[in-house]
Amino acid sequence: MTVEMPTFLVPIEGLTALADWKVGPVAIRPAAEALSDARQGQALGNVEWFDELDAGQGSGAFAAVEAADLDAAIDLVAQAVDVLRVLQHVRYFTSQLTQFGIAGDVGRGVVPYIKIEGAQVGRGFSHRGNAFGWTFSDPDEWGNSPVFQWAASAIGASSPGESQRRALVGIQLLSQALVEQRGTFKMVELVGALEAWLLPRQASGQTFRLARAVAFFGCGRHDNDLCGRSRDTCPYLQLNPAKDAERRKLKRLRIKGEFPPWRCSEWHRVVDWYDDRSAVVHGSGPVISYKDASNSLYWVCRYLAEPILQWLADHPTDPVAALEAEIAALPPAPDWEGMLGSQI
Repeated sequence: MTVEMPTFLVPIEGLTALADWKVGPVAIRPAAEALSDARQGQALGNVEWFDELDAGQGSGAFAAVEAADLDAAIDLVAQAVDVLRVLQHVRYFTSQLTQFGIAGDVGRGVVPYIKIEGAQVGRGFSHRGNAFGWTFSDPDEWGNSPVFQWAASAIGASSPGESQRRALVGIQLLSQALVEQRGTFKMVELVGALEAWLLPRQASGQTFRLARAVAFFGCGRHDNDLCGRSRDTCPYLQLNPAKDAERRKLKRLRIKGEFPPWRCSEWHRVVDWYDDRSAVVHGSGPVISYKDASNSLYWVCRYLAEPILQWLADHPTDPVAALEAEIAALPPAPDWEGMLGSQI
């Protein structure tokens, strides 16, 4: 016998919905419609108190989901919000967007402070966190986002496939990076998202594996000139970090390739990100500024997130192995050493 679960309606602060969107098992609904439907039933509890609290939160949308209890419902809604937040930043290309979320998810407020400088004492305040208030202006935005619909279908699934699991975990980490107010941890969560999407679980060579995978998706994408497809394969893609001899060459490129003509900005950028992430999680720093981390997030959302998610959707069984095979099958690189001088 199937036990019918209750439906929970959870307000999403700062989000205005123009139409019903089905984000996996979660229905995102315009607030007025959701509350109107809910009031058709018998009212239990203090309705006026709820209305006053909800009005204070500025919720223009509710998430409706069936769940065994409130904790389970909030977890499912939070995952749906993560998907929508990443979609927001992929579609609208800036790192400073107004925000939305379940209460408590997005830190925002005013920090008052006193500044003492010699005999002078000054007082002021600073806003922390992005402002609330976002509307997806196109009510068909969700319907026109098939790869995000695919990722959202893993929400609440008892046994999602390998690609869907990677996609959703990466989206959740990227979503947390987008609302994190400390630059250092923005970077840790950003790199964690790329790892979840692209890395196998290996004991060594992970830095170069991640840089190679990201370079495959990103190098030249900003002007539709992808390395190894629109133009010659470079050594950063051809050299396989899983092979000792080739990994040693990559280590030399890591040092000598900081400057032209050998530099690959995309590859070196990711190596720097991963080195910073590793230093932080092993307790040795560094401190990463909010601006630097936000710029990195912009690059990932603008150029990398959707192509990577599409790859995961297109390769449901073993996306990482399929990616490594695809990179290995790129056209052979020319004799770069002969053209540019011995380097590797």
